[in-house]
Amino acid sequence: MSKVNAGPDSFKKWVKSAMIQFKFNIYIRFYMMVYFDLTFFAVMKIVEGNNSTTARKAALLISYIIFVINIILPVGLIALVFRRFEILKIKEAKQSFNTLLLKIDKQAKIRVGNAAYFFLRRIITAVLLTLPITSTFIFL
Repeated sequence: MSKVNAGPDSFKKWVKSAMIQFKFNIYIRFYMMVYFDLTFFAVMKIVEGNNSTTARKAALLISYIIFVINIILPVGLIALVFRRFEILKIKEAKQSFNTLLLKIDKQAKIRVGNAAYFFLRRIITAVLLTLPITSTFIFL
């Protein structure tokens, strides 16, 4: 809408500023929604052990890739927030970086840990749910 030649310039500026602020927000929110499901099903396939066909071997490889991405990506996002934390105190700089910070309190660096806890709790739950019923770790 900011590229269309119809409408007043003030509306185009407003749309452009809104796009800067929320450009990648939908992707990050979607990833946060499917994070547990992706991790759970990847770990289930890894634990399953039945890799008799080529399709099952490909699914196992994809499961390993998804599981590694689900470990690396949240660590990268949290590291990015920690690295840019001082910049985030400036309002103009914070607008373009706001997509990662919707649930993060920007008053203290230690509060970024809440976002890390979100991902850590879900990955631990996914791994514990795939353990066999005879395991003593399922009671954690």
